[in-house]
Amino acid sequence: MKGKASEAMKGLLGTLRKRQCRAIITFPDADASNGLSGDDIVSLASEDWDITTHYVDSVHSTLGGSSEGNCGGRRALKEAVILLEPKQVAVAITRPINLLLRDDLRQVAFSA
Repeated sequence: MKGKASEAMKGLLGTLRKRQCRAIITFPDADASNGLSGDDIVSLASEDWDITTHYVDSVHSTLGGSSEGNCGGRRALKEAVILLEPKQVAVAITRPINLLLRDDLRQVAFSA
């Protein structure tokens, strides 16, 4: 699982980005059992997303036992709340704006 988690997250982020979705991801700040951390997700997303990260204290349930003894079913940790918004894509204008306006006006005049 550790080898696949990073690629799976990249795929998920890519799909969300193509669909222009906003996303909120909560993830342990420290390394999780799949090998990823909140910082890893921020790093994977940084090229295509505007990112805001908040850290909150949390109690994580491992679903693996009680809070007593060695199993440690619940443990305190810091959780990253990662807010993702797709970065805006800039469009380059290759013609001076006044020429674009003149052409647009000409098209309106001929279509009337």
